[in-house]
Amino acid sequence: VMATDNPGREFSFDVLSPNMIQRTDIYKSTVPQLQEGGIGATVNIITAKPLDGRGGMHAALSGGLIYDALRKKSGPDFAGTFSYVNDDKTFGAVFAGSYNRRYSQIDQFAIHGWLPGAQGVINGTPNSRGLQPDTRTVLIDSASNIFTPRDTSFLRYNDSRERLNLTGTVQSQLSDKLLLTVDGLYSKFDLVSDAHYFGAYFTPRFIGLTTNANGTVVGFNRPGTQFLAANPALATASSDLRVTASQT
Repeated sequence: VMATDNPGREFSFDVLSPNMIQRTDIYKSTVPQLQEGGIGATVNIITAKPLDGRGGMHAALSGGLIYDALRKKSGPDFAGTFSYVNDDKTFGAVFAGSYNRRYSQIDQFAIHGWLPGAQGVINGTPNSRGLQPDTRTVLIDSASNIFTPRDTSFLRYNDSRERLNLTGTVQSQLSDKLLLTVDGLYSKFDLVSDAHYFGAYFTPRFIGLTTNANGTVVGFNRPGTQFLAANPALATASSDLRVTASQT
């Protein structure tokens, strides 16, 4: 059983380097030779076995950089594998290691709900001055078949991921019917993440409400402190305008 960085129950393959995996078996039903799994599946990671390969001594090294264009940072990526099998193919060993560090950035914009139907609209512009609270200025309703965003959210996630994997397998063919296999796997995965969030939440009344052909509101202004200072009669007469006096 290996811990992963997912908040759910699914297995996260990013804790393992691909150069250390020979194959992956996924069991959707129970089999006798495996321990009981979850309701989804049992994932069995198979690492390389030396006696399955060719004889002799072999080694491979790789290195590079991982560059994230949004984060504008690079991180190292190194891996190596060494194997040995004797001529009789009765003894063998394979060792592998991997290290990388990756920086990433995710930018998101989200709307978490909509205000359906007609919305109260102020008959003016953000630069209007001296508007009075009569039916010609405050009680104008927009079209009834529109959808106005309840909020807008801007998010930025910065991640720093550091992964170290080590694995080794030693095999000895003790007899025609007896094969001894000793293997081990070490994985360390550190994740440091920080998020920056800015959200604006909207309620009627609106200024300059505009929609597209689908009835989705694509632009508007909200009465803030400067607008209310220029139109004090509206703030005094309308309760849903007075609560916006702290907005900018």
